Amino acid sequence: MLQVLSLRPGETLERIEEMIGVWLDRERVAKVWGWEILKVR
Repeated sequence: MLQVLSLRPGETLERIEEMIGVWLDRERVAKVWGWEILKVR
């Protein structure tokens, strides 16, 4: 996080948006896999 804050404001926002995007993708994938696992059972 400290590395991100040391960047210029514009870059920081882009980096944060990137992180959020990655996190949301992971959440979505986790949900999809969770449902797949439930269906298999």
